[in-house]
This record gives sequence, C-alpha cells and structure tokens, in this order.
Amino acid sequence: MRVFMISLMAVAMGWANSAADERPPIEVYGNLPALSNVTISPAGDQLAFIFRGEQGNQLRVMDLATGELTAIGLRDLSAGGVSWASPEHVIIRATDNIRTYGFRGRFQYSAAFAVNTRTKKMARMLDNTDGLFPAQSGLGRIVGKSDDADKVFMPGFMGSRTNESPPYSLLRVDLDNGRGRVVRRGNNDTIDWYIDESGRVLAQEEYNDRTNIYEITTQVGDDFRTILKVERKNGPMGLVGVAPDQSGLLFLRDGSDGFEELHMLNFQTEEFQRVLARDKTEIDYVLLSENRTVFGVAYGGLRPSYDFFDEGLDASVKQIQEMFPETSTWLTSWSDDWNKLTFRVEGSGHAGDYYLFDRAAGKLTSVSSAWPDIPANQIADVLTIEYPASDGLKIPGILTVPPGAPIENLPMIVMPHGGPESHDVVGFDYMAQFFANRGYLVLQPNFRGSDGFGSEFTRAGYGEWGGAMQQDITDGANALIEMGAADPSRVCIVGWSYGGYAALAGGAFTPDLYQCVAAIAPVSDLPRMMSDEKKDHGNNHWVVGYWERAMANGNATRETLSDKSPAMFAENFKAPVLLLHGKDDLIVPVQQSRRMRRALERAGRDVKLVEYRGQDHSLSTPGMRLKALQELDAFVTEHIGTPTN
Repeated sequence: MRVFMISLMAVAMGWANSAADERPPIEVYGNLPALSNVTISPAGDQLAFIFRGEQGNQLRVMDLATGELTAIGLRDLSAGGVSWASPEHVIIRATDNIRTYGFRGRFQYSAAFAVNTRTKKMARMLDNTDGLFPAQSGLGRIVGKSDDADKVFMPGFMGSRTNESPPYSLLRVDLDNGRGRVVRRGNNDTIDWYIDESGRVLAQEEYNDRTNIYEITTQVGDDFRTILKVERKNGPMGLVGVAPDQSGLLFLRDGSDGFEELHMLNFQTEEFQRVLARDKTEIDYVLLSENRTVFGVAYGGLRPSYDFFDEGLDASVKQIQEMFPETSTWLTSWSDDWNKLTFRVEGSGHAGDYYLFDRAAGKLTSVSSAWPDIPANQIADVLTIEYPASDGLKIPGILTVPPGAPIENLPMIVMPHGGPESHDVVGFDYMAQFFANRGYLVLQPNFRGSDGFGSEFTRAGYGEWGGAMQQDITDGANALIEMGAADPSRVCIVGWSYGGYAALAGGAFTPDLYQCVAAIAPVSDLPRMMSDEKKDHGNNHWVVGYWERAMANGNATRETLSDKSPAMFAENFKAPVLLLHGKDDLIVPVQQSRRMRRALERAGRDVKLVEYRGQDHSLSTPGMRLKALQELDAFVTEHIGTPTN
C-alpha cells in the first residue's frame, strides 16, 4: 500500500503551518476547525467539505480527477453535517434558536439545506411546504433518498397552529426548491419512519407516552402489519436501521454480558436474532446509508473499532487503523460501491487529519488537517489510563500531556465530560490540547454513569450525581497527585453541561482539592432542573422518568435532589468560581448559572458569571468559543499560575 503525505487541499488553499518551535496562539484553538466534514460523493469522484476562512463559511467541492475546487458561500449559516443526496446535490445541516409568531419562548430549530454544486444555488428543505407545523425542531432530518435523483424523504409534523400534537408524517422533498409533499400520514404517536428508495414503509415507529406502548408496523402491499408491540416505561426501543438485504430491522439491545449488541427483528418470523457483537465491548453507533441501511457497527471504549457485514471491508478498515496505532481512526464516509473511503485520525501527532483510501488501488492519500496551523510537534500526547475508584471499580480515562514535558509535579486541569451518558476518547479535544500546550496536565475521567463501557457501568451512576460519580473524579485527581504527576497546590476543575455540574460539585463537596472551579452551561439546582423537565414534557413522560433514575435512582424528591445541588452548598466553596453561559441555552437554561451566582454571592464567595447573548448550549458561533477560551485561560492562569515547561 502506498501512502502519500502531500496534502492536496493545503497546496490548493495556500495554508501554511506556524513555525515548529512556536506555540500556536490561543486563536488557533479558540476558532472553529478550518476544515470539517470531509465527505466522498456517491460515485467516489468528488470530495465535499466545510471550509472556514477569511471569507466566512464555504462549502467546497473538489474534483478528484482534476483537483479543481468549487467554492460556494454559506453566508451566515452555522453549518454542521455534510452529506451527498445525489451526484450534484450536497446537504448541509444547521441549527438555530428562534422564536415563532404565536408561540411562547424559543425552540431549537434545525434545518437541512440542499446545495446544487453545478448551479451553486441553495434551497432550504421543507421551505414553503403547505401544512407544515411552524414551531418544531428536527426539520433537518433526512431519512432516505428517493428513486427520483432529485428527491429525498424527510419527516415533519403536519398540522395547524392550534393543534398541540400534530401527526408526524413522511414527505418527499424536492432538492432544488425544497418543497415537500406528504406521501404517508402519521398519527399522534408516530416518532419515526424507515423507508426504501421507492417510499415503501419498512417501519413506522410509534410510542404512546400515556400508555407506554411501543409499536412498529411495516407496509405489505397497500396494507400495514404490526410486527412488534410491547409496553416500555423507559421509552422507545433502540431501532437504528434496516438490514442490507431488507430482511429485517436492526436494534441495539443489551446482551447477556451487559454490553450492547446488534440484533435483527426478522420481518417474516417476527423474532429477534443477534447479528453483530463483541464480548465485553459496547457498540457506540451504527454505520448506515441515507436510507438507514446498516453496513456495520462502531464500538465504544477509548478508541473506535469496527465490525462490518462485509468481511473484505472489515479487513480494509483494520488495515488503515493499524497504520495509525495509539490514535482514534474514524471512518467518516464512503462511496456507494465502498471502493473510496474517508478517515479522520486524531490523537498524538494528529489534529483531525483527513485521509482518502482507494481500496482497489490500495492507496491512502493525505487530504488535509482540521487544524492545519498546529505543527505535529505541538500536538500534546493523548494517553489512556485506568485507575481504581474508592470502591474498587476500574475507571478508564484520558490523560493529555504537555509536549516535551516530564509528567512530574505539573499543574492539572480536571475536565469531566458532559452527558453524563457520553464518554471521552483518544482524540483532538481543542480545550484539552490548548491547556496541555500551555503546560498543564489534563485529566478526563470516564466516571461511572458514562456510556461506552457497558450498561452495568452506566447504571452504576444512577442516583450518584454528587455521590460515587463525583468520587470517581476525585479519585482520579488524587491518583495523579499521589503518583507525583500533578502538583496538589495547582489543580483546577473545568466542565461543560453535566461536566459543569461536576465542576461545581467538586467545589461544593471537595472544597480542599481545587484551587479554582470553572463551569460552562452547568446544572446547579437539580429541583429546578426537574421542574423544568416536567414543564417541558409532562410529569409522566419517559424523559422525566430517565432523569429521575439518573439523578436519584427513582427517588427524585425535592429533598433528595437538593442534597445533590451545588447551589444549596455555596457556603462550602473555598475556590473562586467562573461561570460561562449562553443566554439562549435551551438545554440548560441560563437561570441555572444565575442561581449559582446568587447563592455564592450571598455566601460571600468569589464568583464571576459571563453571559453570552444569542448563544446556545454549545457556544458554537464563530468567535464565541475563542471568547470563552480566553476567559478560561485568564481565570486558570490567575489561580494556579502559568506553567513552565
């Protein structure tokens, strides 16, 4: 296999790396990636990607035969995912918080935009569609390609302004003008659609929040047949896609060892069978087409690995991963014939590097990097660790180490992840990389309650907010202190969302461990959070039931939740606190940070709250992440000093 390390895009765009002996400025880390979402076309002859430069966001398309670049401006669109809907249509996904006339408050609006790469015209999907319910999120979802080359299938709520629970229907949408036409009408319990390219319904998925009945029907001719109907108090089952031969539906289900497996519900026998799984290894997600045909699975843990139904594809992907040991090598897209694949490599020495693999030619070509201004020798090493919690449970984690520095008596940033049902992996975390590049040791513990390590590990966190979950974080910090890697007098905890809660819980419940506490979009008052969830969903909704289990193991009384709330323990804080929050955050309302600030001010503690107007939970607009990182940098430097290495 030949490996080409010349970056096609870097040459074409004139990128230049900073000098190898200089630390990249904070702007390099605080700005969004220069390049993202590299995606191969269905025929394998073009690459599409988002490019962020001085002219703003652009969709760029490269012809692989000629190297010719086509640039299409995206104006102020906050572009996210990229996919190909046809040989000349690229789909851009974006989200925004908006208000709609006649409806109270804001909601998270998502949309898909179809870009014709030949005419350079862009259409917002479902725009001007008659009967579309105006105040709904999730409008960016595409659930299948149509056998018409210029059409896709999209679900949407259809109904009048006065209809509080409009039916979730299936529409065929024109890629050039964005208009949709209903092809299948759902009902008030419909939550999803799975279809083939002709529009035949392979699965209409339904869930009733009042009766907890979960049901799947499939189309047989002009009729519909129920193939699954069960009572589930915990919400819908894990339906993820369709078998490659359309013989059944594929679900993620817990295996006998407590780790997720891929099971198929056969259309004919209506029975489940296990089809893909590894012992003691959690499935993280599935690899599927626009029509949600499942080709394989990606496993969780600290690095991704894969299994496919096609053994030859299995061998090819493993071959690429073996070329980049000790990193995370992510399969990101593929041509329709699976001959051309794109990968993103992250970890030690790799800042989100994209590669194109030609299976027939056995050729791997370097495309470019998401962070081209960070030289390889300035990328901090990313190590995997494991340490025992106080009760003996093994806790996996990630340690990011300052480049060229001995791991000895370093100032440390403890960075618990959000979720809490998510997990940190070997990768390029811009915040961890920034702090490590400045000389800090960065610990990212995957405390109990995290996903990716089996359902038993996840369920071990139920009811342990502020308890054993927090102790796992404390145990990780103490382990690095005891081994001499971290300086006990220079430790700061920084977290986002649930990680922000954990940061505040660290300040409240282990006040002697940390010299500073920084929380971005944190939860601080659990009773108020539960009240908001019930207001948004209703007391009996399965989402409310999930949070009751997660936070209090089902015993979600006001007293129990108050005992886990940092805002109720402001007097315990010794370390100064920095709070950062977007004013338009619909995931964790800014009132959570305001309540924390008021409690700390009443207790006479050192606290600063910075609110960002027009910003959501992710603070993801251009320039905003830089502002937040600058606040964190100044705060951490003030309280645990500037490292020397």
